[in-house]
Amino acid sequence: MEGKEKTALITGCSSGLGRHTARLLREKGWRVYATARKEQDVEALKKIGFDSFVLDLSRSDSIKSAVSRFGEENNHHLDAIIHNAAFYQMGAIEDLSRDAVRNQFETNVFGVIDLTASLIPLFRKQGHGKVVFISSLHSKFSFPFLGVYAATKYALEAISEALRRELWHTGIDIVNIYTGKFKSRMTENAIEVFRNKIDAEHSVHRDVYENMLDYMCKISSVSTEEKTILVARRIVDVLESRRPRPRIIVTAEDRFRYLAHKYLPNDIQEWLFFFKMKHLYKKDRNKRGKR
Repeated sequence: MEGKEKTALITGCSSGLGRHTARLLREKGWRVYATARKEQDVEALKKIGFDSFVLDLSRSDSIKSAVSRFGEENNHHLDAIIHNAAFYQMGAIEDLSRDAVRNQFETNVFGVIDLTASLIPLFRKQGHGKVVFISSLHSKFSFPFLGVYAATKYALEAISEALRRELWHTGIDIVNIYTGKFKSRMTENAIEVFRNKIDAEHSVHRDVYENMLDYMCKISSVSTEEKTILVARRIVDVLESRRPRPRIIVTAEDRFRYLAHKYLPNDIQEWLFFFKMKHLYKKDRNKRGKR
């Protein structure tokens, strides 16, 4: 494989982490296939010089078409797949419909499995390849009103661990990169999905939802791209490493949160959690007085 241009396929490149990673890899001399779910995002990626095509993880036909097109355009050579595309859905478990839960799993789990399984034979034939899952600390512990999203990350944790052990002798590396909060269009999309899917006005959690949306809008407006770029750089380091570690937590803050969850007694964890998240549960008496 000496002398061959390194190639990566990245999902979810319409903005944020996917696009930053694509840009950094291109600067390193990689050929990047930057995919997105919507045609207008694909056209925007093409305008800035990326090889791009539509890839919607919620649809098997889209995955099959994308894999076929990629093979034709790139002569069936691939060094890495970066599973970045995902969305998260806010809402109490009791307020989420079966279809809403299914949609979350279609993109975040089933599509990822489908795409990975489609590319493993190519990696196996080459004798090398890297599969990178952009995971989350939600795969380790679950927050209220993000339970279904966390469930998809727990599921991928199990899938990636099984894959690593199934493929240990093939030269295919399976890597999980755990992230916390960073600037992303995911937050804005999650707010939109919530408003479309949840009947907040008639929910027993109505007051919590109001506080939650206020908080999400606030952190979205003040977030910077610094952490996004840091995560993108770590992804590039993984792809250029000969023997990457299978699990990587990017920032010191996220490592602290992970270790606190792992080692602190449950009662202390619960107290710390509710202290940190008290903004969700506070009563807004002024709003109540106006109703």
